Amino acid sequence: MKLSFKKVGIAIVYVALLFCMCFSNLNVNPIIDFLGKHFDELITLFLTIYILINFKIVIKERKKLLILLGAFLGIGWISTFLHMYQTIDVAIMDSFLIVDRFIIGYLAMVIYFKKKETNISDLLKNISRVVVVILFVISLHDLVFTPIFPKSTFRYFTESLTLMFPVPTYLAAASVVLIILLGYTNKKSKNIIFMVMITFVGCMTLRSKAIGFFAVFWFFYIMIFVLKFKNYYMFFAFSGLIALILVRSQFFEYFGENRYSPRAILLTDGLKLFKENFPLGTGFGSFGSSLAATYYSPLYMRFKYFNNLGMNPEDTSFLSDSFWPGIFAQFGFLGFIVFVGIILYFLIFALKKFKINKKAGFAMLMTLIYLIIASFAETSFFNPTSLLFFIMFAIYEFDR
Repeated sequence: MKLSFKKVGIAIVYVALLFCMCFSNLNVNPIIDFLGKHFDELITLFLTIYILINFKIVIKERKKLLILLGAFLGIGWISTFLHMYQTIDVAIMDSFLIVDRFIIGYLAMVIYFKKKETNISDLLKNISRVVVVILFVISLHDLVFTPIFPKSTFRYFTESLTLMFPVPTYLAAASVVLIILLGYTNKKSKNIIFMVMITFVGCMTLRSKAIGFFAVFWFFYIMIFVLKFKNYYMFFAFSGLIALILVRSQFFEYFGENRYSPRAILLTDGLKLFKENFPLGTGFGSFGSSLAATYYSPLYMRFKYFNNLGMNPEDTSFLSDSFWPGIFAQFGFLGFIVFVGIILYFLIFALKKFKINKKAGFAMLMTLIYLIIASFAETSFFNPTSLLFFIMFAIYEFDR
């Protein structure tokens, strides 16, 4: 493969997005620290400008998605102006840099592929193989010898790995991106060893969402591409049953009543706000989002979260630990319905693609499945990692 300036640029952006959460605490100098901390927002802003310049293509190609996005943001803004729990600048940041970040990543790639018929998956595959080997070797080293990077909390039988990432969750997300891409580009089983290695790395984060996803991924992958299962309706029904079992176990683990559970608290209070403000919500940056934690929401004061571990102004680590409470509270009944519509929109695209190209459709489905599983333990679709997930979603859909 011949190198070019364009390919080098694509490679750099891909690796940077894969490790974007590692830039949040660089401690080099104020400018570099700022760029590192807000790297994903800056990329989102750049992609937004790119979309605005090429807006005609977006209207032509993804009009229905734009209508759904416009309805979702509109509900958010109406709810914001009704209550004004946060200042306008916080609401703007949440609306244009956080909430629609995953759709911005997707739409930008739709434009890119509509303007240029190209194939970049082989380039990303080669880079991913190198990244996987590096992560795997460091993981083995940190498990056996004095670790290079600090480990996280003890779970099951050992301390979970974080490697160079700030928390295991982001290592798990990067591992998921890598295995889905390697599965998509797996010709003549040449990627299998790399897929096994990154499965090991992802599972050693000891996050149940990651372990559950890798179990689902390999089950699906073996059934479709190894055993060549043909009855897809029965397959998807059975797969849906497995997914429901995993989601159920995740739900009781994260929202159980037998221990202190910030997720359960957020869900209970999120549903309370859902009922109080029916059919709208509390507005952008007001509850369950990263900005609601950063700019400590008045609603958290109302519910006396300042008395709770990881939910007070000095330590907000548990305030962005789930996704759906934020949807219920901030966007209400109408916003919840529209957001489910957005998920179904992408699901329909994935299923249509599956009929044409099984590997591409499978990769798109796995992307959605992971984000849905993860939505019970993190901000998921509004997480910084969602930008890369949906850039990859578009690559699977359009790559030639």
